[in-house]
Amino acid sequence: MKKHLPIALPIAGVAILLAIRGLTHAEEIVVVEIGHADPLSGPSTHHGKDREHGVRLATKDLNSQGILILIGGKKARFESLGADDAAGKRAR
Repeated sequence: MKKHLPIALPIAGVAILLAIRGLTHAEEIVVVEIGHADPLSGPSTHHGKDREHGVRLATKDLNSQGILILIGGKKARFESLGADDAAGKRAR
């Protein structure tokens, strides 16, 4: 047993370092922001709120399904970003 110790320790050390490196690499996450601009105020609020809820549900589903989506070798997490266009004059 003592004969193999000088060989076994460096091999075990390298194996541990590789395992730790693999764990830290798996933790890297890229955030994918899905944006939308809808009337969240004004006369068409109900349309904008429906679309906003749809985008939020879609991003929640993508994140909770357990499907591994990789972008550039990193795990992807999705977020929704909304902007209020207020159904202004330009939108009519």
